[in-house]
Amino acid sequence: MHPDLPRSASEGRKLAAATAKLSHPLAVFKRRYAAGLRSYLLRETSPRAATQVQLRLGQRAARLGIGVLEVARMHERCLQQLPGLRGRSVVQERAGLFFRDVIRPLLARVAVISRSRLATSRLELRLKRRNAELESTRARLQRSVLVRQRLQATLKRSGDQNSRLLAQSLRMQEVFRQTTRRVLIRMEEERGKVSRQLHDDVAQTLLGINVRLISMRKDASDQSRWFRNRMASTRRLVGQSAKSMKSMALRLSKK
Repeated sequence: MHPDLPRSASEGRKLAAATAKLSHPLAVFKRRYAAGLRSYLLRETSPRAATQVQLRLGQRAARLGIGVLEVARMHERCLQQLPGLRGRSVVQERAGLFFRDVIRPLLARVAVISRSRLATSRLELRLKRRNAELESTRARLQRSVLVRQRLQATLKRSGDQNSRLLAQSLRMQEVFRQTTRRVLIRMEEERGKVSRQLHDDVAQTLLGINVRLISMRKDASDQSRWFRNRMASTRRLVGQSAKSMKSMALRLSKK
């Protein structure tokens, strides 16, 4: 292999690296800034053209994301590369005007960013407040749901209890109705039994009285008429009593 080939390849890589470095957007911007500043200080361009150059430089810096401080450092380095013009006050003043006009788009961008950040901060604050309100609303809804669930459970228990009470009441009514029926039947049986016993006892008593009266009438045939009349009256009274007792016994048995 030829001895110069490695050196040529190394030099080629270095040249490529240098070319790439020179073609970097920031390096291109620095060169354009230096050329524009020099032309502006030497009055090589018209004011209108210089204004256009400054505007394009400012817009380019904004697109590249170059800050005002970095442009200021770049401006100082460019002035240091102009030793013949650096010490003049007029040159310093014109350089300051050039720098001011270049950074106007950057300042406008900073103002826009500041306003955007302020608006973002306000929006974030509103979002936080809204989130807090939503969280409070969610908590209230959760509490309402819990209260509703407890109320539903209570109503369900109450409904179950009412159903049990209703069933118990129906059972008690049935028991009471059956008990009343048995009591009434028992009372009817007792009343009939009492009626029959009363009828039999009184009838026997009255029959015995009537028999004794008949016997007394036979024995007292020779007694006074007054006594016979009294006995007849007593027999009639016993007969009426027997009829009344029989009628009362019938009424008791029918009730």
